[in-house]
Amino acid sequence: MSILVEDIGLLFLGVPGAASTAIQSALEKLRGARWIGPKHAHLEGLLSCGALGTRKTAGLEIACIVRNPFDLLHAEWFRSKRRWVLEMDDPASVGGWDAEKRQQIMMSAAFDFSDFIGHYFGTEYSEGKQISLFENYTRKATKIGRFEDLDEFRNWFRRRFGLAIEVPVLNHTNGRVEYWRDYSSTARKIVETILRDEIERFGYRF
Repeated sequence: MSILVEDIGLLFLGVPGAASTAIQSALEKLRGARWIGPKHAHLEGLLSCGALGTRKTAGLEIACIVRNPFDLLHAEWFRSKRRWVLEMDDPASVGGWDAEKRQQIMMSAAFDFSDFIGHYFGTEYSEGKQISLFENYTRKATKIGRFEDLDEFRNWFRRRFGLAIEVPVLNHTNGRVEYWRDYSSTARKIVETILRDEIERFGYRF
């Protein structure tokens, strides 16, 4: 879900795996804050399901957080393998997964990380396609923060709205090694190729 803070004119879109739960838990304490839409919905998804109601997006600050794609893919693989595969058939799970997400979870459980990258993104790589992890969230965003520098986001928030927020540490994944240790040279090349535009746009490196 996303957070709309009416009193200050802020819409925060939760990018999966990029501290969205932690930031939303801070924003929901603000006056006029309310949860809207499905989990991790982007702006077009919110509009199409009517989650914003009659609220216009003009004049809203639309914010989101991005994360190093090399790190994000590894974190999502690890959580799928260790946690989400056990929750796939739990009606109480917060996932709400579609068929594509369920396939990703099953493949994460079946393969080590580098093999997962090769199997899951092999077609895009062989066909020379570019994919995007963030475009649906960042396309109309007026503020894009970085997972690696949440202090910058907090400072921007304080300057922009005159309010301080404390972002807790949530959903920390215990037992995960540094992402770069699990990348084979082939897996690294695949990610560098299919996510080249996004990696360059946000200034990330392996």
